[in-house]
Amino acid sequence: MYDPSPNGYSHVARVARGTRLVFIAGQGGETEAGELASDFRLQVRQTMRNLRTALAAAGAGPATSPSSLC
Repeated sequence: MYDPSPNGYSHVARVARGTRLVFIAGQGGETEAGELASDFRLQVRQTMRNLRTALAAAGAGPATSPSSLC
């Protein structure tokens, strides 16, 4: 297998037994109505709102550390 780390992902992940995991995929910058702003910065902000909504639906939330994406 090739090294995917320059692309920001790994082929394999291992987590400790008993760890609660939430998998969220396919988040984009579309609004609830399916609209996409023409400004990329607004798309990123909407993506983060969408991610927070998905996490909240799973009873989770973003990390509060400075290295957090949110």
